Amino acid sequence: MSYAQIAKEAGLTRGRIHQIRHTGPAPEGAFFGQGTITLVTPLKREARQARPVVAVEDVAAAKRLEDLARGFDLAVELEHVLRRPW
Repeated sequence: MSYAQIAKEAGLTRGRIHQIRHTGPAPEGAFFGQGTITLVTPLKREARQARPVVAVEDVAAAKRLEDLARGFDLAVELEHVLRRPW
């Protein structure tokens, strides 16, 4: 649909439809937000020696999100958090 058709259906002006369409965050900004992104992976206790470890799947997922965010020139920090009960 053209802006004029959308405006007519929505009861707005063509200019307002254009303004709505071209303002606001980029799609990645709407998803990731603004500022530095902090990716947090959970630490769990290793079965044998009770050392804190991160699951391979969590590392892989965090890496994929990090690569995606950095591809949009967003700053990324990585952190770990202890999973309860510890």
